[in-house]
Amino acid sequence: MYAQAHAAYNTNNTETLSSRAVEYRVFSQITARLESCKHHDDALQTKLNQALSDNILLWNALSADVATETNPLPQNLKAQIFYLAQFMRHHTALVRDNTATVDAMVDINKMMMSGLSVSFAQNNTPESAPQSLAIGV
Repeated sequence: MYAQAHAAYNTNNTETLSSRAVEYRVFSQITARLESCKHHDDALQTKLNQALSDNILLWNALSADVATETNPLPQNLKAQIFYLAQFMRHHTALVRDNTATVDAMVDINKMMMSGLSVSFAQNNTPESAPQSLAIGV
């Protein structure tokens, strides 16, 4: 009995994910948080601000990544991602000033998730499949 308990606690359930799967999860979690604040009031302002901040961190990381020479994406796709990151920074300021909604940001994030999903289908490996998992973003 003790051996079974010991084995159960020592089992390593670490999951190996592709970088695209990680990107998908981060996009999914941030997008869900932005959507939950669509019709925000003062009580949700802190939650909205945190979701906006995390979204900007994500897009800043993406724009930094596509700016590197070692990034394998086609040049036109890198330019589009860089432009979208600039748009996100500008639109975030508008949302924080209550002159815009998060709808465009949610739509763009969902388009990115769709693109990542297509790459999962083409790759067709279990470790690259998007899954719902909280990762503390």
